[in-house]
Amino acid sequence: MDKKYFSQEIYENLPDLLKNLVSSFDEREKDIVLLSSIGVLSNCIPNVIGFYGRKKHYPHLYTMIIAPPASGKGSMNYASILIEDIHQRKLEESRAKIKVWEKQKKGNKPNIDARIIPGNVSSAKFYSHIKNNEHGLLIFESEADSMSNMLKQDWGNFSDILRKAFHHEKISISREIDDKFIEVTSPKLAMVISGTEGQVKPLILSKENGLFSRFLYYYFNDEVEWKDVTPDEENLDYSVIFKQSGLEILKLYEILEALKNPIEFKLTTLQWERLNSTLKTATSIFNKMGLNNLTSTAFRSGVNLFRIAMILSVIRNIDSIGNIGVLTCDDKDFEIAHSIIKYLLDHVLLVSELFEKDKYGLSVSELNILSNLPNKFKRNEAIDIGEELDIKPRTMDNYLKKWKKKGALKAPRTGFYEQQISTV
Repeated sequence: MDKKYFSQEIYENLPDLLKNLVSSFDEREKDIVLLSSIGVLSNCIPNVIGFYGRKKHYPHLYTMIIAPPASGKGSMNYASILIEDIHQRKLEESRAKIKVWEKQKKGNKPNIDARIIPGNVSSAKFYSHIKNNEHGLLIFESEADSMSNMLKQDWGNFSDILRKAFHHEKISISREIDDKFIEVTSPKLAMVISGTEGQVKPLILSKENGLFSRFLYYYFNDEVEWKDVTPDEENLDYSVIFKQSGLEILKLYEILEALKNPIEFKLTTLQWERLNSTLKTATSIFNKMGLNNLTSTAFRSGVNLFRIAMILSVIRNIDSIGNIGVLTCDDKDFEIAHSIIKYLLDHVLLVSELFEKDKYGLSVSELNILSNLPNKFKRNEAIDIGEELDIKPRTMDNYLKKWKKKGALKAPRTGFYEQQISTV
């Protein structure tokens, strides 16, 4: 990894609401809170659409935090507070309607309207929930095995539903037991999940599983240390900040939900060029290094970049959003989304290595350098190629030393190197 945390520029340029949420956190927890908050907010902005690759997209994201136990990933739970007021408001309204129906018995019985559902839900119940929620659902789980345990069951296996829902593709189920047919033409689903390394493989199964490429991964394996638990002088309760912001998000949700026509989100021509250039480069690097099974992740990283920019743009314009017909992405929001995706592409590599026997632990930028080197080369060749890539000789020597130590290179004799990562 070239960078341990999200860049400071990301935090300096955030919309005020998000800047306020993350300001009390440091380093790793700050990243986790930001990413999980964006994931939760992706299910809090109805009636906002954008066209990506000639197809309509909504802002919903699949997000996964992977780390050892007691490592601080639990800070993601604060993010769930942002949608809690929306969830409770909808539950109360639907329960009131059910009480009226129970007295009058007129028409069809109203459905329970929830915005958050647990990961341990049967596929049949999931269909019911997602059909009854036009603007989408959120699965928020702090333990990934809550979902993976359900995916193992025949009656709970909805891995295919999750894959289709990411792209809002039509899903349907027909059950003989109660003669029920359910069809959802444009499902909308967001997921924010955390877990340990051991919980990832049972959930995703393999890199070839299409579910792998749909997630935003944030992975770390820091040494677990004791943290000072002494209360500060102000006895700051982080949840209070999120509850206050949750009220703002509820107002935002109600304004957007009431719109007669959806707001269309757009990137500028230059922003599209940047997106295409970045993901084209990432795809090329993966192909050159023989990581063809990660190219679909690069493809969907473009979708995720677009959706993150959409979410940030709505939050930045939270006070005037009801009067906007077309929302053009601010350069600040595009750069934040772009930086997040570039950073998380390295984490895709780290997570993919959990499925491999050999782990090199290289970043996308390092793979890019390697892809420009021959399979067999001398040190002076690497230095020359490095200078063409604006890499100083000393930096290239450090890379060669690191790659040899990691096993990505072997040196049959002094000054000669052979790549151990497959290239095409």
